[in-house]
Amino acid sequence: MPGRIDVVVPAHNEQALLGACLGAVAGDSRDLDVRVIVVANGCDDATVDVARALGDDTATGVELVVVELPIAAKPAALNAANDHLRGGPVVYLDADTVITPGTLPALLAAMDAAGRPVMVGPRPILVRPDDRLSRGFAAVWSRLPAVQGDVIGAGCYAVNAPGRRRWSVFPDLVADDAYVRSLFARDERIVVDGAGFLLVLPAGPELSRVLARWRRGNAELGGSSPAAGGGRNARAVLAAPDLWRHLAAFLWVQGTSRLRRGRRWARAEGVRASASAASASDDLVTVGSGTDAVDDLRALAARFPAAGLYGGSAVRPTLRRAIAFCLGLTALGRQPSVVLVRRALLRRLGGTDARFSDHGAVIDLCLRAGRSGITPVSIPVRCTRPDLDVMDVLRDELLLHREHLPARIGRLACRALVLGVRTRALVQPTPLWATAWEHRDEWRRGQA
Repeated sequence: MPGRIDVVVPAHNEQALLGACLGAVAGDSRDLDVRVIVVANGCDDATVDVARALGDDTATGVELVVVELPIAAKPAALNAANDHLRGGPVVYLDADTVITPGTLPALLAAMDAAGRPVMVGPRPILVRPDDRLSRGFAAVWSRLPAVQGDVIGAGCYAVNAPGRRRWSVFPDLVADDAYVRSLFARDERIVVDGAGFLLVLPAGPELSRVLARWRRGNAELGGSSPAAGGGRNARAVLAAPDLWRHLAAFLWVQGTSRLRRGRRWARAEGVRASASAASASDDLVTVGSGTDAVDDLRALAARFPAAGLYGGSAVRPTLRRAIAFCLGLTALGRQPSVVLVRRALLRRLGGTDARFSDHGAVIDLCLRAGRSGITPVSIPVRCTRPDLDVMDVLRDELLLHREHLPARIGRLACRALVLGVRTRALVQPTPLWATAWEHRDEWRRGQA
């Protein structure tokens, strides 16, 4: 049947995250024939109740099968789902993973169009880690050859019917995704750009434990592991100077993970705790204009309902950044064009400042939230308005530097920004900067 797809979700004590996972699948199932097979293995919490709640909601249009196993074993859970597969495409989805809207149709379309056995995967959307060590590791890891541009699994992957026939049962291995990936040649593994999933890395010692588990999983595969060798990884990092400042953090996490001798199935409990005690039903308000990023941010809000603020990482206004712009060392920054904020939090922060356009409103809100101890949960969000009026941006930048820096430093920063525009109008006589300088009274209005 066209549009038919099975989704297998192994779940061990996932009551905190399973609802967001299944909710995203249900929301993505419109016009598709979707069967979700949740295999609760060794659970002593409310995982089964959370799963069955989806089946009780007839409005979703999703067929739900819940299988219970007495022991906690992911390979056994994956194999228990085999009796309920319908012989078509299969998505394997971890219970702590949230897909973004449009993922299921995009994966299905890619598999239908392949005409050969394939393994497909959504693009990983890396959630910005909270601590500096994890951020440094993530910056390097996400650019490694075995990660960038390849199906990494790490929470979500899919195979079409011919691809699923390449193996019968999952062996007793830690890394089921790496095992499946080893069965497909590089040109049979396809990353689908129209599909995405939130990739959440743990922080601190938990990251080392999880990395040790990944290493054990690859070691169990022996020579069939698709992971890139150390030499290839080193060459890739050396060829990217922007990654060098993150090398110390990456090597530290790698080194400490080699000393770990923990449980074979170690997982990050801190990541799961972050989703509990939430007010997920609060309305979300969009601030900014990057409408094509809103769906991804809504998935982020479902995954982290208690955070309250969701978007890209806003760059703080600083004197150093203003001087760099003045000297021509940096371009005029295009900040994240949209954030989502829960309505109650927006009221607590005093709403948006009407003096700003979209560019400044997003940054100003994030900065005011930061002063209240609230940090946005962030994913990469590109500015989606390349036609954004440069004079609106300049006006916002001047106001941001005045409002969020000490008075004397703010005045110096504003003068540096103005001088930067004047210099560009003289050195780069393009219509953009010539027009900006000609109309400087408009964007300098109210400058201190």
